[in-house]
Amino acid sequence: MTSRQRLLAALHGEPPDRLPWAPEFNIVFCERILEQIPGPEPAPENVYIEACRRMRAECLLRVDAVEITYPNVEITHTREGDEVVHTYRIDDRTLVSRARLMHDIGEEMEHEHMVKTVEEVRAYRAMYQDAVYTPRYDYVRSRIAAMGEAGLITIFGPPTPLLDLIMFQIRLPNVYYLLEDHPREMEDLLDTMHRRNCEYYELAASGPGEVVRSFEDTSTTLVSPDLYRRWCLRQLQDYRDICHAHGKLFVPHMCGLLKGLLPELAETDVDGIEAVTPPPLGDCPIGLAREKLGPDITLIGGIDPTQFVGATPEKTRDMILDVISQIGDGRHTVLGHEEIHIKADFESVRVIPDLLEEHARF
Repeated sequence: MTSRQRLLAALHGEPPDRLPWAPEFNIVFCERILEQIPGPEPAPENVYIEACRRMRAECLLRVDAVEITYPNVEITHTREGDEVVHTYRIDDRTLVSRARLMHDIGEEMEHEHMVKTVEEVRAYRAMYQDAVYTPRYDYVRSRIAAMGEAGLITIFGPPTPLLDLIMFQIRLPNVYYLLEDHPREMEDLLDTMHRRNCEYYELAASGPGEVVRSFEDTSTTLVSPDLYRRWCLRQLQDYRDICHAHGKLFVPHMCGLLKGLLPELAETDVDGIEAVTPPPLGDCPIGLAREKLGPDITLIGGIDPTQFVGATPEKTRDMILDVISQIGDGRHTVLGHEEIHIKADFESVRVIPDLLEEHARF
């Protein structure tokens, strides 16, 4: 089987030739791969695909099928040294976020978030309402062509509104202070975001591709089961239904402590969850997730990526065998993990395909 065939088999509950491995690599770790495993020089936009190909992994890559513009919002980005300021002006209101460029991971890390007060809640609602969604299906087709048989292009879908605010615009604990102190304004914002998200999903799921994958930092460190039931469960079901109506699978990313939310996750009836993480980073062994969520959901996960720091190939073998002991006949299962740290032991990661060929063939 090719990597693409292997992933599609797992997602549809068919037996693959061996257990697929869909890793998450930090961009700096990708550079290590390209340095240490010879191969053709990839175009910049294909670095991740090429890194997965050289590691003999199944590439699972999310792309945006929808472009978002804000015709009535003036957006400026300024940078001084490593400090980056993002400013959004809508009507007579201004939203500002500040971030710092982190060179070791190649990303910005925000330290002042966009929404802090109830007035800014109102401004952000106006901004979300102002968004214009435009399909870019030709771009998706070009990324599918670039991927070829190396893996699977998945389509981005926005997260549920509460988790979106927690992850990006407001963060903890202020999101819960605002919900308690200004419930009407926050509920108006959450309802507006969900309604617009449904519009986004309709457009995203109408284009090319087989799988829609949202980004949810689902975790009991962020949201209680009761709040999850109120603000996330039904919303995920709506997104799932839109994807299914267009013939797409819906596989949200849900890293975090999932054990306490397994009853709620079972009710969402999504097609898959990525990335189910065992202790010590997570709290949900893949066997427990399978027991509680049933046989018909694809589980992507099983490994705590922090264990690759200071690891040995022998330790990786033990981790792989532990996962294999939990997955039964291997259907609806993809070996995966959250982002591998840039300081991970390279050979302890590189050995995974050989271990799967030896121990996880079906």
